[in-house]
This record gives sequence, C-alpha cells and structure tokens, in this order.
Amino acid sequence: MAKQELPGSLYQKRGRWYWCVKLPGADKFHNFPLKKFDVETNRVSDTATTDRGAAVAVAKAIYEAARLRNSSWDGTVSGLVARYRRHAETYYLRPDGTQTAQVGNVKYATEPLAALVIPVEDLGPKAVKEILNKWASEKLCRSTINDRLHIIQHMFRWGVGEQLVSPITQGYIAAVESLHKGRSKATEPVEVDPVAPSVVRQTQQYMPKVVADMVELHMLTGMRSQEVCQLQPGLIDRTDPATWIYMVPDIANKEHHLEGKKHDRRVPLATRAQAILSTYLLRKPDAYCFTPSEAMRQRHEIQRENRQTPVWPSHLRHLEAKRTGAWYTDRFDTHSYRRAVVYAISKGNREIRKALKKTMPKATKDELAAAFKKAAIPDWTPHQLRHTAATFVRAAMGEFGKDAGMALLGQKSLNIFDRYAKLNDTLAAQAAHKVDAI
Repeated sequence: MAKQELPGSLYQKRGRWYWCVKLPGADKFHNFPLKKFDVETNRVSDTATTDRGAAVAVAKAIYEAARLRNSSWDGTVSGLVARYRRHAETYYLRPDGTQTAQVGNVKYATEPLAALVIPVEDLGPKAVKEILNKWASEKLCRSTINDRLHIIQHMFRWGVGEQLVSPITQGYIAAVESLHKGRSKATEPVEVDPVAPSVVRQTQQYMPKVVADMVELHMLTGMRSQEVCQLQPGLIDRTDPATWIYMVPDIANKEHHLEGKKHDRRVPLATRAQAILSTYLLRKPDAYCFTPSEAMRQRHEIQRENRQTPVWPSHLRHLEAKRTGAWYTDRFDTHSYRRAVVYAISKGNREIRKALKKTMPKATKDELAAAFKKAAIPDWTPHQLRHTAATFVRAAMGEFGKDAGMALLGQKSLNIFDRYAKLNDTLAAQAAHKVDAI
C-alpha cells in the first residue's frame, strides 16, 4: 500500500501493529493499537493485530470515523452512525457525568452499519433483517437481538428529528418486526433463578471476608449489585436502632428520574445486616465500605497462613515491591464483584476436586467425575441473590409477599408510587426483618 493512502506512520512493537497519526479534529499526534473486530465473538480484540493487512483496514476505519465526526453531513449510513454515536456519548450519562452502559450498547448495535458508505435512503428492511439473521447465527439470544434492533430503529427516528433522514426511510426501518419466541433461529434468554442459601454458604468459605460480607448483605437486603458496591457509612441513617435505612445515592438509583425525590430508593437494614456493616462504619463517611484492596489483603493473608515453605527476606522484598506497584480502584463495581464470586466458585471446586482425589485414590476417572458432579459448587452470579431475597419474602409474608417484595427490592410502578409510598416503606422494613431469618 502506498504511504500517501494512509496518513501517519504504521509501526510494529513486539510483533503487533500500532499507528501514530494526527486524526482530523485532533490537536496532536496519538498512538493507536490497531485492534481487529472479531466477527465471531462480535467484539473488538483485546490486543493489537499481528496482521499488517488487518492493521491497515483498522487504521482506515479509524481515520474514516474521525473524518465523519469532523465533517459536514454526507448523507451516508456510516455518517449517520458516527453522528448518533456522538449523540449517545453526550446523552446517556449518569448524574456524576460518566457514561452509562447504553453507550456501549449503541456501539455494538450499530457496528454492522458503521462501514456502510451508502446513501441512507438505500438502506431497506431486508438489509436490517440480514443483520438480525447474522446475529442469530452467532448465537446471540433473542432479547439481545431485539434490543439492538430497537437501537437501530431509534437511531433512524433520531435522524428524522435532526433532519438527516427522510420519514419514509425511517418508516421502512420501523417496519422490521422484532424476533418472536419460537419464530426465529435465535436462542432464547435464560431465566434467572434464585440461588439456594446453602450454595451461597458453601461458596463463602472460599471468599475473603470483604466479599463474603458483600454477598451476605446482598442476600439479606435484596439490593442491586450496584447499590451494594456504592455503600458508604455516610449514606446510612441510624436514627431507628431497630431498622437502619440505606439512602441509595443517585448514581446507583434506578428511580433517580422520578422528580421530587432526592433519595427515592431506601433500603432497610435489619439486625443481621447491621451486624455485618458495624465494622465497616468506622471509616470516613464518604469512604466505600467494600474495597478491592482490602479484599486482596485478606486473600494474601490467607495464602500466607497456608504457605508450606518459609518466607525468606528476599521474598519479603519482592512482595513489598509488588505491593507498592499494585493498583486497585477505590470500590468494587458490578464486574469486579461478579468476578470475585466466580473466582471463589472456581477455587472451591478446585479444592473439592483435590479432596475427592485424596479420599478416592482407587476411583476411576468416570467415578471421580460423577462424585465431583454431585459435590461441586454450581455456577451462580450476584444478581441471583436479589431473586433469592424476593422469593423468600414472598413465601414468608403470605398475602403481603408481593407488595413487600416490591418495596424491599425497589420495584415501583409510577401509578402507585405516590399513593402507597408510606405503606411500601412499612412493608419494606417488615420484609427486611423476615429476610433476616434466611
């Protein structure tokens, strides 16, 4: 490829391709790792590509996207995608200014259209249906495909409002129907079931105390994962000794859009939840209760206690150097919280497998596999703890189970919110004390 066809300079570093360039609209040069989009996994690779041809193609796409962002409307599908993505980056924001997950959803949904340099009017329903069929062949579940279709349709509806797309073209795209159950090749979404408390207890044996306390609190309160991660001492109202109230911050509050309620989501904390939190309330009011650094410190202490060989001075110096260079975020997020749970399950199953091999030294491979299948910890995620709390409340509170569960979990419909707010607060407190018996 001639150099003048691609601005900047391509270069290799450890066998992988990078690109130093000053993009249109940028005020200085930047170095870009040229990461290829993997069609099979439907995501961008984590590392730069080793293929020069693929690197050039990625560089061209990056440059074209930058050119479209900083050029006048060219009437193409690619240009519409670039403008809509730019809109999403400034529209889908949390109260603290960070972008929501919807920005990533928009990127994934519009990826098949981003490279289409054709007039917007030339894109018809059949082309969109082909994209849906492609996603179905990639084993994406039906609900995900439908969500992405709705994003594409919203993009064209937004384009009409911006006078970029004809209402006729938007009508064609809106005519594409969502995939219906049993009427397509797409896989069906898996229903989320509650996780048994006995399974949770078994997993907690292999967790650091911080993560085990997060899981216990999560199951006792039925909070969302984000609400557990955002917990701070200053957000807990301890006026009533019997039932503390966690005032969920706006950034973790799904009901924040309701006007007139600064702290619309309130989580009651009963006796056992209070006992768990008591040791975490001694820190600063604006400090997070559950931190990855504390969890890792506890995990390393356990590893040190179980160490078989002596710790030499050289080991201590090496560990201190590693500790100095270690970096952790100031709190767990939903992803790191889930990974901590998955790691504990994996660790527990490794220990179970080792124990079975010791207790069944003469067993065949099939016998060991059968025994492990019975004893292994099943996979579960933190989100299932919310379902566990809801199921327990509904069973324990009889006729008030549904209302109490909605109150405890913060599942409110707008038409009854103002009318039953006081009743729901009372039921939520009752529910919290019922779940305390799990």
